[in-house]
Amino acid sequence: MNRASQAPIASGSGREASLAPAQVAVVVIGPLPPPVHGQARICELMTQLLRGRCRLWVGDISSGGFVRGAQYHLRRMLKVMRAGILLIMNSLHGRRRLYLAVDARWGLIYAIALMSFARLTRHDIFLHHHSFSYIDRRFWPAGALFWLAGRRATHIVLCNHMGEHVRALYPQIAHTFVMSNAWQSPPVPARRRREIDTNASRLRVGLLSNLCPEKGLLDFLELLRVAAARSLPIDGVLSGPPVASADAQTIADARREFGAQLDYRGPVYGDAKERFFNDIDVFLFPTRFVVEAESIVVLEAMSYGVPVIAFARGCIAEDLTESGGLALPVGGPFVDPALARIEEWLSNPAVFSAASAAAATKQWRLFTEATTALDQLLAALTQ
Repeated sequence: MNRASQAPIASGSGREASLAPAQVAVVVIGPLPPPVHGQARICELMTQLLRGRCRLWVGDISSGGFVRGAQYHLRRMLKVMRAGILLIMNSLHGRRRLYLAVDARWGLIYAIALMSFARLTRHDIFLHHHSFSYIDRRFWPAGALFWLAGRRATHIVLCNHMGEHVRALYPQIAHTFVMSNAWQSPPVPARRRREIDTNASRLRVGLLSNLCPEKGLLDFLELLRVAAARSLPIDGVLSGPPVASADAQTIADARREFGAQLDYRGPVYGDAKERFFNDIDVFLFPTRFVVEAESIVVLEAMSYGVPVIAFARGCIAEDLTESGGLALPVGGPFVDPALARIEEWLSNPAVFSAASAAAATKQWRLFTEATTALDQLLAALTQ
């Protein structure tokens, strides 16, 4: 399968009208919330989109939390065994397909076990990649998984950069299909262009994530600290759950340190999440997470016309190209270059307004491409 065309998809495109034949049976295996993270959210949405289009089996292999240990792996092993049984049960049907959300790091061992079941039961295989941990450098469990999957498997990647790198590292991969995560973030027309209010006293920068050092919590707080030391009119809006008790303590300490300069809102969903994006001027995403691939929150910020400053991990650099934002080199400094760009916007509101418009325009293009690709993928899975 090749990269999807760039034509936009109309709303109400007839997805429900083109139901798959009854003999098509699809097994979806991946993590479902909780906990809530990008891969779990995508897997949940794919399950919802496939329901009613085929005979559907769902194998949830989520651990149920972020903290790892003996119980974590025991839960995962039991769930992987149940998912393997689903593959065996599905082998009774004529046309059978597996959609597998590929795990990262040593979670690939579980994927290898599932792939063994899938090959023995002769499923057509679709692997959805959500991590760069085995793409930035070769990792033998990933190579074993892709060898088991075979050259007929379809590998769903999030951007051209991801596809090029995974094919270069793993020659056993023959077919890649590009589908950005942007299909989950419809543009928000009312917020397509933002202005800096020159009469306002403060500019608001935001971070929304599962909060921990790897996801940029400490860099975000350090930027507020340096901004205060330089007497820059910058406030922070912080949202998301702390990952561990140490992160909760970091946030509590920061609230005491910064006072009114820091607005911590905790986990946000629905209307509260919409308010978060409406209330900020710039989205910061200094992620150091080694598995980062294509952050949904970056795409969501752009859909609201919010310029993004982030480390160029995974597909983020490709997403931010021509977006008016800033992708910083991985491993380099974050605070000083980010503040330099923010100061430029503060001193020239017209430049900021153009960046806001560019963010919304780029996200619209990503969205239209991704929704077309999504329709093509659903058709390939169910027809």
